[in-house]
Amino acid sequence: MQENKLFEALLDVIPFAAYAVDINTYEVVYANKMMSEKMYAPREDFCWKKVFGQEEVCSWCTINTLKQRHAIYKSEKLVSNFFDEATDTWLQSYDELVKWPDGRTVKYSIAVDITDQKEIQANMIKTHTKLAMQTKKN
Repeated sequence: MQENKLFEALLDVIPFAAYAVDINTYEVVYANKMMSEKMYAPREDFCWKKVFGQEEVCSWCTINTLKQRHAIYKSEKLVSNFFDEATDTWLQSYDELVKWPDGRTVKYSIAVDITDQKEIQANMIKTHTKLAMQTKKN
């Protein structure tokens, strides 16, 4: 039990939202301090409602992909980007299946806000397109 407290204390100080979801029930079994502060419906059990304010399983959910990859590779991290409409932010999620201390398998996720990076990319594309059009005119 002492190592669980240490684990949770370490995850509470990282500057990213982190959480764990039971892959069979979609119940949130852990959320670090940053994630807990951002939750939409703290009293809900299902991750799609509690974490992302959705009415059903999120379109970007990686649980099934992780299950398939885990069956083949046994330990495979998955990195994905998705847009969270509720907060108008882009997130990059680092997901992995792990055994939880109570024995069940959970999807452990760390979500990093990459909205600023996406905006910079979009501006670069606009600038490049504008330059390409000007070059064609000349």
